Amino acid sequence: MRFIDRKSLTPPELLFDKRTDEARQEIDRWIEQSQSKGGTRRPPSSDWLDEEPNFRRQVAKEFHGCCAYCERNTPLDDKARQGLVSRHRPKMLAQDESGRTELTAYAWLTYDWENIIWVCSVCARLKGNNFITRNTSRPIGEPLGSKPNQGIEGP
Repeated sequence: MRFIDRKSLTPPELLFDKRTDEARQEIDRWIEQSQSKGGTRRPPSSDWLDEEPNFRRQVAKEFHGCCAYCERNTPLDDKARQGLVSRHRPKMLAQDESGRTELTAYAWLTYDWENIIWVCSVCARLKGNNFITRNTSRPIGEPLGSKPNQGIEGP
């Protein structure tokens, strides 16, 4: 898996604009509703961000046009749809090794620069919503820069 040290990078400005702030609030409301009433619907879509040309270009550039998982050359090509903006930790239904899923999974990290990756279409399909953790997943709302409160988080 390709590691990108993001400490020296400037996150895309789009992650800090009004629309993204509103999208984060919408996800927070979805998580709250899912926990209080039980959830059956999908989290709010991030397609508007993932398809934005300048955002796609910057993510592809930061990953040097290579898939974060297989490291295959995956240049930005809007016609062939080779490269995709994706999330390492899934937005919903994170599936562990036993097949159990968690509805809200890592939805709060949808717009977190540390969770956004560039992948090829093959790896995107193979990964799906798998995200194996050991002992416990990250508590809801906990940012990636902090250590989990209990247990050890997986990859």
